[in-house]
Amino acid sequence: MNIATRQFLDLVLEKKEAEKEASKKSGKKKPKPEPAEEKTQKTATKNLQVFRTAVSNKLALGKPISDPGLANMKYRANGKPDEATQMMSDLDIDNPGSGEWYERLNSIFNSSTSGDMGALINGSELVKSVGDKVGVKLSLKGVWKQDDKDGKRSFGFIRALIMGAKNAGYLNLNKGQMKKLRVEQAMGSDVFIVYVGNAKSWDQ
Repeated sequence: MNIATRQFLDLVLEKKEAEKEASKKSGKKKPKPEPAEEKTQKTATKNLQVFRTAVSNKLALGKPISDPGLANMKYRANGKPDEATQMMSDLDIDNPGSGEWYERLNSIFNSSTSGDMGALINGSELVKSVGDKVGVKLSLKGVWKQDDKDGKRSFGFIRALIMGAKNAGYLNLNKGQMKKLRVEQAMGSDVFIVYVGNAKSWDQ
């Protein structure tokens, strides 16, 4: 080690020791730096577009509808993991891999447009609310509300798709998040917002 390098290291070590002593005297601990992954996540969500809209949970209320096709999809989605995985494969939906739950769900929705769900789903994107809730903005084709159940069948298919993705291991939502996962309609539009929070709290 040359003299210049040794002197540099000595200065660094002396500075660290001085900082420790100053910290002890002040009684304050030096704040820990944020993990790089957390910093990246905050930056990513900070740059999301704010989607301002009132929402309705009307489709989630009332008695479940009776529909053979939807009943079959719900059965598979809520079944064993291998059955849910096969359902996702039958729908031509790829496993999104790593990422936050909303990143994975966004990927799942967009992947689904190449299969049977493409008859219902246009695509999706990540957005945030004015209160910084992160959600998935799901754009549907106009036919979604033209079924004989006033859109409830289409809503049921979306919920079943999410549950199937969860049981197949495609979504990393914990029990608390699943309990508060909302699929709500953006008022007066062909858009659903999927987010975690209290009912109708997207615009709060």
